[in-house]
Amino acid sequence: MRSEIGFKWPVDSRSSANGQQAFIWDSDISGLMAEEGKFPRLFGTNGVRGVVNSKEMDPLFAMRLGMAIGTFMKGPVMIGTDARTSNEMIKSACASGLMATGCNVLDCGIIPTPTLQYAVKTGKVAGGVVITASHNPPEFNGIKAIDKDGTEMNRENEEAIEKIYHEVVSSERTGPESEDSRLTRRPSSDTSAESSRRSMLLLSEAPISELLSIAATGQQAL
Repeated sequence: MRSEIGFKWPVDSRSSANGQQAFIWDSDISGLMAEEGKFPRLFGTNGVRGVVNSKEMDPLFAMRLGMAIGTFMKGPVMIGTDARTSNEMIKSACASGLMATGCNVLDCGIIPTPTLQYAVKTGKVAGGVVITASHNPPEFNGIKAIDKDGTEMNRENEEAIEKIYHEVVSSERTGPESEDSRLTRRPSSDTSAESSRRSMLLLSEAPISELLSIAATGQQAL
């Protein structure tokens, strides 16, 4: 089995449902490589993919990647999923990371990837995230980033997100206030009920015309 994320991770002794061994995330690798100014690649040809609840695609990984994406996008982000049973867990974790960096999250529910791409472009939001693993077996899931123009994230921007991601991991050792940290966090004083209510907007029941209107303003009456 080849790694979906372009870097040969240490192999877990556990096997996935189809008998294949899962590649796992080792945060010590991230810390050492970050110190050297080198970062392992996360994004493959169609986002980041991995076996759910292995270290390459568990809630902690999804939250950290959400923080990196939110730091990069700096604005309202649309998020949607395919119909995999792990979709809500990975979406919630990724959305938590996005909101931790101050992004408003527009939750589009289960939605085809091209539809979310069109909504991102038309709604003029900062970008989008799709929780999907495409044709991969059901034990997999993935996180795909969408640029503000509705296209799949280009490699240059993916590399910027990867760099921020590994700084997120490193900051957990040195503390988030280290001088070289680019991680953006919501100010601790921003704890009002109104702010919390507006952080994540559920749009899955809204018609597409309303969804685009909401995305354009970044607001919805809750």
